[in-house]
Amino acid sequence: MAPLSQTSSFLRYVSCAVHVVIMFVMCVQVSGVMEECQELRLRCETLVSSVKTAELDSKAGRETILRLVAEGKKQERGKEEARKLQGEVERLEEEMERQRASLTTSEQERVGMQERLMAAKETMVALQNQLNAKEEK
Repeated sequence: MAPLSQTSSFLRYVSCAVHVVIMFVMCVQVSGVMEECQELRLRCETLVSSVKTAELDSKAGRETILRLVAEGKKQERGKEEARKLQGEVERLEEEMERQRASLTTSEQERVGMQERLMAAKETMVALQNQLNAKEEK
């Protein structure tokens, strides 16, 4: 058997070696945790960037929707105005047709009166001639 002091030294040596191995294992684990932490940090940055991009896209989409809604409302107002104007045009066309019919009737009446006037003048001339003929006799 070996002396006690040699055994004690050997045990201290083994104990130190075990501590070194444990420290090495712990360093490897800490290094792994640090790498994982770095990877997670990069993933977080990527996710934050993705969220910002999505927010910008969403904002642009909302603005586009609002613009399209405003344009749609403007078109609806234009269509309503066009319907009103079309109704006014139809009303005016009907009024014009009534005026044309009235004008035609008035023109026919004028022609009729003119014919009656001419007939009355002819009758008057004929009566005047008869009167003159009676006076000469």
